Amino acid sequence: YDMGMFAQHTNGARVLLAESGVDGNYSGGSFTHTQGTGRFTVALADAQIARSGAFTTAWRTAAIGSTATVVESTLVDDVAPASKISDTSWIKPGVAAWPWLDGMVATQRDLTKLKQWADYASSQGWPYLLVDDGWKANQAIIPELVTYARDRGVRIMLWYHWQDLD
Repeated sequence: YDMGMFAQHTNGARVLLAESGVDGNYSGGSFTHTQGTGRFTVALADAQIARSGAFTTAWRTAAIGSTATVVESTLVDDVAPASKISDTSWIKPGVAAWPWLDGMVATQRDLTKLKQWADYASSQGWPYLLVDDGWKANQAIIPELVTYARDRGVRIMLWYHWQDLD
């Protein structure tokens, strides 16, 4: 999975490993784990990186300590560059229904099930429904789902793999 964020409980301490400042100019990382050990390795998502001259990479950070220390840490934000988006008024954080565990890819392609999830999100007062990996194989259903969900006060977020954009 993406390095993005990883939390582990080790020898009584909490460990949070994360990247900050991934901007597309250099590869982000991913974790690999040696089964049965405490060994984790960070590998670059892009197999080969060729750069000449000065360049910067993302920060790789580690917050280690009690649960409170890790949860309250602002390290990832502290080392992140300032936002390039000056008008953030359009960004509306909120809770999302995430039907991935209700059939994984199959659910993401099933308009009936996704409508049920939109109904559930609406009944809970949640503003979003995340349609995860798999929807592209049946993307013709998305406009109808968007209309259906919007009528119930729910916005659709579509998961898209970075490799499809690379």
